Amino acid sequence: MENLKEKVKNLTKKAVDISIFIASLFVAFIVGYYFNVLTQNKKIEQNKFANPNTSQTISVSVTDRNELLIINRQTQTIEVYQDTIGYLIFKSYAKRLITNQDEQ
Repeated sequence: MENLKEKVKNLTKKAVDISIFIASLFVAFIVGYYFNVLTQNKKIEQNKFANPNTSQTISVSVTDRNELLIINRQTQTIEVYQDTIGYLIFKSYAKRLITNQDEQ
């Protein structure tokens, strides 16, 4: 009887050791996977002001609500800016056109 208890005790100890090993492998895999997912989401965005756009790559428009639309011709994306920004840029562009006409 004692021999049977000893065998069950050893078998239980091995089963617990194997279970702990498998659980630690599973936890390590989960931690590694989510670490990779979280670090990929935090990639540094490229500063969009570092490479200015030219008139060949974008179109600029002002809506009837004075919102500024910048349309990228290459990627077909549209950026919408507030009405105050659109109004200020439109005013500065109009002033530049007027001053260029006066010089000619």
